[in-house]
Amino acid sequence: LDALAQNWHGHVFCNPPYTKLLTWVLKAFEEVKAGRCEKAVLLLPAHTSTEWFHDYALPHGEIYWIRGKRKFGGQKKSALMPSVAICFRDLEEPA
Repeated sequence: LDALAQNWHGHVFCNPPYTKLLTWVLKAFEEVKAGRCEKAVLLLPAHTSTEWFHDYALPHGEIYWIRGKRKFGGQKKSALMPSVAICFRDLEEPA
């Protein structure tokens, strides 16, 4: 299934591919804002100069800085870049 083409429900955790990150961040933001998803947490590269960081994460998300670089799937080497977790919740449409 294509996660970008589905409605999200409940609590969602996503470690999206590091291509088209703005698309994934916007999807999480919109799903929570529309009330279909209560909370969406994304594990993302800590790229603080990007559009998604300044337009969505910084003003609307809870930002959780992760110390060090993550290791995935039992790999011996860590990721090439640091990571950050962004949580969107309580973004319902204004009345």
